[in-house]
Amino acid sequence: MQNPFLDFTDYAIYNPGTLEMALPLIEAVGIKPRMRVLEIGAGSGKIACILAKHWNVTVITLEPWSDGADIQARAMREGVWDRVISMKLEVQHLPFSRDSFDAAIAFGTLEMIGKDRAIALEQVKKILKPGSRFGIAEAMSLDVPKPSFEFDTLEENRKLFEHHGFEIAHASYFEHGYQWWLDNADRIQKHDEHERMVRADEGKSLSLGMLVGQKP
Repeated sequence: MQNPFLDFTDYAIYNPGTLEMALPLIEAVGIKPRMRVLEIGAGSGKIACILAKHWNVTVITLEPWSDGADIQARAMREGVWDRVISMKLEVQHLPFSRDSFDAAIAFGTLEMIGKDRAIALEQVKKILKPGSRFGIAEAMSLDVPKPSFEFDTLEENRKLFEHHGFEIAHASYFEHGYQWWLDNADRIQKHDEHERMVRADEGKSLSLGMLVGQKP
């Protein structure tokens, strides 16, 4: 299928590679029509709206930093108001019933919650149906000595998922991960220390990865 995520032009509101990683992650998670999907850290809600429109799924979005009014307004404009439901909620405190979701996804979210990742994984595993998948796509360091940024490597994320009872369905770095970091820096042009570190890394340690775990 044509990639609907790349038709969106306001890249600057997203983390590096978010829109490029969206379709590969959704395909790896196995999202299909009429599924009930949890998106953790929904941001503007654009990914949720595209999912609802093009995959005909219901998406429950979690965004702890806003009341969700902007996400619901976007869903109304895009004609998916009945299939995108925004909640001001942290993944560490999910109120949903056990085995009540068909899939869960997160873009650039899990690495941001640090020590609470273990709690998040247990919560997500609880609400997924058996055989369902949780996929993340986010910043990851390559497995090299002294990486420029202290992101977990793909292998560290794999071990974390396995430790919390997920079977690994897919694990890979994105071939163009570092280039997507550069593209994001070019768009935003903050000219700060973070941007200088991204450019200085030269792809030696900085990348983006995708990991999909399946609930037994």
